[in-house]
Amino acid sequence: MQSYSSGEVAKFCDVTSRTVIRWISSGKLNAFKLPGRGNNRIAEKELLNFLKENAIPLPAKFVEEKDRHCVVLSQDNYFSRHAKRIIRDADFDVHVLESEFEAGLEIARLQPSFIVLDAGAFALLSTHELRQLAERLHESAEHHCKVLIIGEKLRSSKLDEEADLYSMSKPIDFSFFSDFVESLS
Repeated sequence: MQSYSSGEVAKFCDVTSRTVIRWISSGKLNAFKLPGRGNNRIAEKELLNFLKENAIPLPAKFVEEKDRHCVVLSQDNYFSRHAKRIIRDADFDVHVLESEFEAGLEIARLQPSFIVLDAGAFALLSTHELRQLAERLHESAEHHCKVLIIGEKLRSSKLDEEADLYSMSKPIDFSFFSDFVESLS
């Protein structure tokens, strides 16, 4: 069983050792004392549970390279913030981007299994052109990729039975969005 000192946990969480000791003293973070000097040690399992419960990002040491990438292209900060949390909770590695160029590079590099296109980021494209873009993204992926288009003029549905192309209307029902993302798992 791997365990960490309060100083190591402080570095992971980007806080002071004193803060970690307060977390332990208040019962927020479970720890055990070493015999002898009585230094605190935190079991890896307890640390990971604490980080998750308190929405603290996992330190690089604990993050495995996921093969479940999601690219979200949106200029809507409200949507991006909530979508990122929901998608991350479904165990995807989430990349939120605002520019089409940046998204194209990341899609080519990551080969994501899920892409979310917010129609607001493509204001000049019609609904038909957005669908064609989604189809091209889906076809160009070297592996199976689901594409979700979100927009004010769209209705929530599966756009194409053969390809995994979906649409969802705005304003977003985040409960419905969460159920949709969970169904991808």
